[in-house]
Amino acid sequence: MALILAQACPDATGAAIFAKVLQLRPRAWPNLRIIEFGDALLGRDGTLIAAAVEVYCRQLADRHYVEEAMRGGGRGREVDAAMNRRSA
Repeated sequence: MALILAQACPDATGAAIFAKVLQLRPRAWPNLRIIEFGDALLGRDGTLIAAAVEVYCRQLADRHYVEEAMRGGGRGREVDAAMNRRSA
């Protein structure tokens, strides 16, 4: 959904796009690999990736159990991106 919004609204910031996604689906957890592809194809210069990482940070802060679930599901790279963002 985020990539469709990004394509339809090229002037919207990554933060605004993911705010809309979270408004519609508060528990959203974007697939980082797909966001990376879309960011590159849409020429967003990493802004969608950065916004997705902010979503991970927010979800992990609000729902501590998500870390284990994401790591268990093979999505630890996304959790690591959030943890690296927090420590930066």
